[in-house]
Amino acid sequence: MKVNYFGVLNFVHHWMKNDGNRAAIAPVHFIVTSSVNVLWAPPGGSAYRASKAAISKAFEGLSASLYKRAQFSSIYCGPGLTKGLKGSLPLRWPTAKMAKYLADFAEGKKKRKYPSVFYYFVCHLLKRLPYGWISKWFGPR
Repeated sequence: MKVNYFGVLNFVHHWMKNDGNRAAIAPVHFIVTSSVNVLWAPPGGSAYRASKAAISKAFEGLSASLYKRAQFSSIYCGPGLTKGLKGSLPLRWPTAKMAKYLADFAEGKKKRKYPSVFYYFVCHLLKRLPYGWISKWFGPR
């Protein structure tokens, strides 16, 4: 929660205090990288999911209340190809590819908020399966 939620909102709060009035001239676009885990939390991942869902909902509220000064978007990424992500998930996104997608989204070249169609469908499928059965496959071993 400290990084995924409060870290982002502290940045937005600082912008509102210091630069928010200038945005009436040139609106800004805030984009936060969320996660497809907002759709489905793997066993042991509920805190991560909660923080990503909280910032996504906060951005929806900010978009509604500050629509003249700023736009707020959440991009629901699939797993990234980073050292921090353990395991061998298929179709992970290299950091440079994700950065390019985010830049294209900011410029209006991309519209989809779920860049990984594969993981979008996998999460929707997993959400419909019994959680006890899923935890046997994805839980700690």
